[in-house]
Order: sequence, then structure tokens, then C-alpha cells
Amino acid sequence: MDQENHEPLAEKLRVLRVAADSPGGTPAERLPNELLSQIFCEGGPVVSTKRAKCTSVALTASRVCSRWRAVAIATPQIWTHIDLDNMTSFPHSTVLRRTWRFARMCVARTGSLPLSFTISEYLKSPMKAFAGMGATSDRWASLSLFAHTLLEIVHDTESFSGFPNLEYLDVRVTSPPIPEGTVPFPVDRAMLPRLSRFNLQIARSPTQFACLAYMPRPSLTHLSLTLVNQDYLDILGDTLVDAHRLTHLHIEVQFEFEQMGIPSPSQLITFPSLTFLSIVAAQHSLWFILCRLRVPNLTHLRLRETEEPSDEANSQLTNILFDHFLSLCPTLEYLGTQRLPLDRSLALIKRCLPERVVLAHIFRGDHMRNPICRLLRRVVKGHGEVVNIREIVVYDGSASGAYLAEDLVYDLQDIPEPGSPTSPMTLERLQQGPQRMVVVYSESPIGRSAIECFKAMEAMFPTRVKLHYDTTRDLGLCDFPESEGLWSTGLESRLKTVAMPGR
Repeated sequence: MDQENHEPLAEKLRVLRVAADSPGGTPAERLPNELLSQIFCEGGPVVSTKRAKCTSVALTASRVCSRWRAVAIATPQIWTHIDLDNMTSFPHSTVLRRTWRFARMCVARTGSLPLSFTISEYLKSPMKAFAGMGATSDRWASLSLFAHTLLEIVHDTESFSGFPNLEYLDVRVTSPPIPEGTVPFPVDRAMLPRLSRFNLQIARSPTQFACLAYMPRPSLTHLSLTLVNQDYLDILGDTLVDAHRLTHLHIEVQFEFEQMGIPSPSQLITFPSLTFLSIVAAQHSLWFILCRLRVPNLTHLRLRETEEPSDEANSQLTNILFDHFLSLCPTLEYLGTQRLPLDRSLALIKRCLPERVVLAHIFRGDHMRNPICRLLRRVVKGHGEVVNIREIVVYDGSASGAYLAEDLVYDLQDIPEPGSPTSPMTLERLQQGPQRMVVVYSESPIGRSAIECFKAMEAMFPTRVKLHYDTTRDLGLCDFPESEGLWSTGLESRLKTVAMPGR
């Protein structure tokens, strides 16, 4: 539950508090403690030192009245996901005292339940403090923190008791670099038998990239990194040779590779378990990286180009690399492209036969809109090489008007035959078979006449067609509606919600 959902819940608690104080009592006041506890558990999981990050009702409910406070304190499930965010303008020593006092209060109310911690700043030697309050590491089910703090924890030979129950680990790598002489993660002592997801995020500094050598790579499942040097790609292949569980990889390239042709077999980097690959790079770099990677089990591919080729020679070489990758690309479940030349996106769809497609571009001019309209028309009818597509979403970032959506409406007018009956039996016949959906997002409002035309024939389509527009969002760049889950990388940091008894 996010902050927006938390605010209405807090308001409901305030109303109940006022009602409970009224003469004669209220139904809420007569609720049994057991039912009140269950209601508290319906909220979000996180209690935080920062109010804006709280999603649990624990802190709010404990301030309503003495009875609610007693019930909240006696409900351990609402105190187990603890966010320690000490990034404030107060003196560091003061913030640390408040942080540890908050942690002790929450842990004391969790009983013996598993714990989840998010630590938003580097903490030096924190394991002794955690163990002293009863939050020993063998209770941790979810952990999100910086790499330096993780290494401080696992190298504390006196207080660290391993991670036998850790299911989720999210590690962020930031400056300063890990000091020379630091011992890597002790995999033999810090066993991770239940770890299902290990998400590692590395920013662009070379010293941060070196942190890979200190992490438990055999347990790595999700990796997000930024490359700022051509040599990093070679280092990546050598460093991750034992990352056999890696399933999600996101690479952002902040430089242009030198002109290189098709990689030799000795340059290939194989990720046997990788299923999700996301790359953000300039055109030549994008296709060169794709040609270097061998991902036999790839099912989800997400590509974003950042700039056009710098010269004609580079463009020709890019075409060679693209054709080579296209000849090797496997069948996919999902394909997402952003700012790719339209002919390449369409060629990938034809080659990879994806079931779900996301296309994002600024569709200016008939030369771009007409091929998209033809593609969407074939999806609506379920014809041709797009017969595998079950869902296709097109983001039009053009700020000059919703021309793509309007062109599509008028292009679809002849699919419901004139005079077609609209009886329930006919609609049921049209909707038989595989269900498909076409969604078009526009940055500009769609014309009224196009909307009226669309509504008049919408029910007769054999495929669900949806039109949306949002004038507050720049769809032409990169910030797409994440609520749809269509453009996310799968590597975003989020605290793992671990199921607790009574939830």
C-alpha cells in the first residue's frame, strides 16, 4: 500500500476515533479486540522513521485511544517491516539515537515473527545493536541496504548468526568505494538456503562496479548496472561466470562503443538462466551488446535507444549488427521497445512472435502512423504474423495532437460490417477464441468526434480496444504509467512483503 492509499486509511481511523469518543459508544467501539487486530493487519506492511514512507497503520492506530494502542502493540504483524531512514538535516548523532530507539520499539512488539529491514543509509557495525534488541540475523526474511552496511553485518563474527531464513536481499552500491583489503561476502559462513531474490544495483562509478567481486554472485538473481567504459563488458562476463541463478539483467550504457563488427565466438558472454533482459543505449552500442550476449532462455526483452547514429558508417554497421541479432533472436513472451526505428520494432515483432508488446515513440507523420495503424488493425482482426499477440500497448509521445489514436479509430471503422446486428448472441460469437487487447496512450487529448465514433463501434470489435490520454505525463521520453506494470524492468527496489501469520 503506497502513501496515497495510506492517507484515506488514516482519515478513516480519525473518524472512528471521533466516533468512539462520542457519548453512548459506536459499533466501532464495540468491535472485539480480535476483529480490530485483523482490521489493522489489512493495512500496508511498512513502519518507517519517515511518516511519508509508512504504510502500516501501527503508528496511527496506537495514537487513537488507549484501547487501540493496546491492540496495536499486541498485534506483532503490523510492526515487522521496519524502514530505518535516517537521511535528515539533524546532527548525525541525534539521528542515530532516534533511529535505534525507533528500531528497538518496533522489534520489541514483533514477538518472534520474521523481520524485514530497509536501511537507507550506511550504518557502521550495526549487527551488535540489532542483536542486542533481539533482531538477530537468523530472524531476517527481507533486507534492503547498501553494500557497505551488508559487509559490515556479515563480517561481525561476534553478533552475526547467518541468514538461514532470508528470502529477499536488495543491495545498492554507492560511493565511497569499498576499502582495499575488505574480505568478500563469506558465502560459506553466511549461508543463504532460502534466498529467492537477490537484487543488486550498481551505479556508474568504476569503483562501484568493482563491488561485484565482493558480493555472493552464485545467489544473484537480479542485476542492474551502468556501464561507463568499454572494458566493463569484458569484466562483466568474467565476473559473472558463476552467476548461474541470474534471471534479470538491466544494462544502461553511458558511452558509445567504438565501431565494431559482429563479435567473435571468444567474445560471447553466456547467461544460461537469464529470462529478462533490459538495455538502454545508443543505437550501435545497443545492438553490439545484444550480439555479444547469449541468452538461450530469454523470454522478455526491453530495449530503449538514447540517440541516433552519429554518422553514415556507424549507421551501416548498426544495420549489420541488427540483422545478425535478428537472425538469432528467440521467440519471446514480451517485447518492449522505446525510440527504436519503427522498421526495427516491426521486424522484431515479426521474428520473435511475442504475446505482449509495448511500443513507445513520438509518432509524427503518416510514414510512422500508417504502419502502426496497419499493425493494430491486424491485431484487432487476429490476422497475419501478429496472431500470437494477446496484448499490445502503444505510447504516443507526440505533443502536437493525438493523431495516432484518431487515425486508428477511423482505420477500424470498417471492421464491424455496416448493419451488423448487436444482439448478445452476436457479441458472444465475436468474442469467442483468444482474448486480445489493444491500448493506445496519447499525450494529447483525443478529438471528440473520434471518441464518439469509437464508442459507437467499440462493442462490435472482436478484440478489446482502449484509448487513453494523459496531458500531465511526458510519454515521449521514459516515464510511462508504471501502474500497468508494462514498462517496468522487474528490477525496481521494493521491500519484499513476507507473509506473516494472521495477515
